[in-house]
Amino acid sequence: MPPSAAADRILFRRIQELTLAGRTDDEIEAALPPAAGHVFVLLAAAVGDYPTTGTS
Repeated sequence: MPPSAAADRILFRRIQELTLAGRTDDEIEAALPPAAGHVFVLLAAAVGDYPTTGTS
């Protein structure tokens, strides 16, 4: 699984948890930026200099 797909799955799971907990759309929207920031910091640390292909 590409690293970005793992990040997407983690964030989707968080949205699911918040939805099932009865949070409003506004509450979910407010919770996502900190969660996404945390996920992408972990992702950047994990992949470091991971080679990319097909990019300019």
